[in-house]
Amino acid sequence: GSLAAMTEHAIAIKLAEEDPFRPDNGALSPEEARQGAERLAAALTFGHAFTLLATGDQADPALAAGALDPRKVLVEWRDDQRQALVRRGIFAPSTYGRLRFHHRSAQEYLAATWLKRLLEAGCSLSRVWELIFAERYGVETVVPSLRAVGAWLALWVPEIRDETIRREPLALLVHGDPRSLPIPSREALLLAYAVK
Repeated sequence: GSLAAMTEHAIAIKLAEEDPFRPDNGALSPEEARQGAERLAAALTFGHAFTLLATGDQADPALAAGALDPRKVLVEWRDDQRQALVRRGIFAPSTYGRLRFHHRSAQEYLAATWLKRLLEAGCSLSRVWELIFAERYGVETVVPSLRAVGAWLALWVPEIRDETIRREPLALLVHGDPRSLPIPSREALLLAYAVK
């Protein structure tokens, strides 16, 4: 299958991994686990952070500086729900009482699906546009830290795809899943890349 399909499948498997010896396995539905993972991925991505504080651990504040607290992102969740989520296979231990996504591409993909979910819920495209695109020193570009997120989002949002092709076609060749783009978009992408 496509890279997008394989990434989606891998994330579903990792989110379904439960520790059979933990009593809180039933604390989260699969949909809640997915939405929580998307929110944490978006918070890390847009907050320019790489790690989460492990729930229940008392990390040394100096060593855990810069780590995001899941309680501040999933504020309406119960502690057992947050703990059940961060124990899933999609998260890997880091150091000093911290966690991270098991792979950076999973975080980027989930941040993109979070944006997609927002758009489907009625968020205006212009708000998402302002996050993904910028003008620096008179040059229209894709925000460098969001190139991968924008490339994944381009699979589902034609306006994002077309603007990325216009501004920075290489981003779609390097990130996301260029093979899954529609054929006319792939042709435009190669043409734009050849011109730049």
